[in-house]
Amino acid sequence: MREGTADRKGPRYDKKDRKSILRHAAKLTGHMLSDFEEMNMDSSPVHVKGYFGQALETLYFDIDNNNSPLPDFPEAGIELKSTPMKETRKGLVSKERLVLGIIDYMAVKNKGSWHDVFEKKSGDLLIVFYRYESDRPFYQFEVVKVVEWTFPEEDLRIIKEDWDRIEQYILEGRAEELSEGLTNYLAACTKGAGHGKDMRIQPFSDKMAKQRALSLKQSYVNRIFEESTDLSEIVGEENLDDRKGPAERIHADSQSIFEEPWDVSTTFEDAVVGRMSKFVGRRCVEIEDMTGTVNTESKSYYAMLARHMLGIRTRDIEEFRNADIVMKTVRLDTRGRSRESMSFPHFDYKEIVGQDWEDCDFHEQIDKKFFFAVYQMCDAENKDKRAARFLGSFFWTMPYEDMEEARKVWERARDAVAEGRYDELPKESQSYVSHVRPHGRDSSDTIEGPDGKQHVKKCFWLNRDYITGIARRLMRP
Repeated sequence: MREGTADRKGPRYDKKDRKSILRHAAKLTGHMLSDFEEMNMDSSPVHVKGYFGQALETLYFDIDNNNSPLPDFPEAGIELKSTPMKETRKGLVSKERLVLGIIDYMAVKNKGSWHDVFEKKSGDLLIVFYRYESDRPFYQFEVVKVVEWTFPEEDLRIIKEDWDRIEQYILEGRAEELSEGLTNYLAACTKGAGHGKDMRIQPFSDKMAKQRALSLKQSYVNRIFEESTDLSEIVGEENLDDRKGPAERIHADSQSIFEEPWDVSTTFEDAVVGRMSKFVGRRCVEIEDMTGTVNTESKSYYAMLARHMLGIRTRDIEEFRNADIVMKTVRLDTRGRSRESMSFPHFDYKEIVGQDWEDCDFHEQIDKKFFFAVYQMCDAENKDKRAARFLGSFFWTMPYEDMEEARKVWERARDAVAEGRYDELPKESQSYVSHVRPHGRDSSDTIEGPDGKQHVKKCFWLNRDYITGIARRLMRP
């Protein structure tokens, strides 16, 4: 952090002038709010969610709190946002989604245009990234980066598709079925106290729906943080016009599926699936001849081959990274049944007893968009990988009813752990969606439970038959 107190003396900035706003914002980098004179932080609450953003708006930028549909700086067309980052082994990453605004379900039918719900207020963002530290008061969080972000056209296409899907659910009277897994970059995240306290009415249905907000997914926020230039580096009069969107890509292990924009009449998902359609029905050895050889000794052979079909030679797919899309390969046996259930990371017995469904790890793991590549083995022993046949690919989000079933399984597991009934965790025969079973190296791979004893590591699994049902729609007659 820079030493000394930032200078707040002299004339204020011009709220109508873009360059003046950005120069004023650039002074924040490397400082805490308490570094600035007249911020009057001493009497402020120490650990209150959202207070950093409120103080930033009202005290540093002199913006009144309001619910205006216009940007915070209407004349300049700039919306101010702040978002916390947390330190991990991989460096600073987004702590949470970047919320853009509460969705008014009843107003959606009257909005009339994409411009009104997104572009008018969120087209040009001024984002203040700060380092969150749980043992510090909010006014001592260090600002690590300040950027101006204008969405690239290819991203706006995907975001527009995301909004269309959210809007469709609301207009069909299905707002209660909205989930983050339905969309790519723009999400409809839950917002409020939770526990059923933030329910809203919706048009075209008598069912109450959880309060949700439009937000940018954490994975996309990470992209903005990584690829944007800090304003403190470009505060000159001329340079401020140089960088409003992403800088050059910095991930050597990530590659874009589309070097050129896909056809305007095609959605992103259809374009991705279409890219792989020419390989449907071919054996893996044929696909290798067309796309390049893959090491059959690799445990990720089928995933690597799927990336090859998409023209990807790196570990990650850029669009999937930005949207937090999880690629999964499914191998069907000769009878068309999935060879295995789908596992997730093991859970912490101590943590699960204190969690609610909305904030638990399992809900976060399955409330995503998945991309499935499906293969069928051609021999009973399943030994010849290259003889397997590619059946097709598709995007998938867990349906609302199945998500509710998964919730019940999770709640039964949580209650069993809380009551010390470790041998009574949900079994595969008790639910059509998911179950719990060991997921460690062996019986000695344990973790401590809330009872102070060591217990075998376990995780949630999606049932084998459930995975089979998802994949069978691709089966050829």
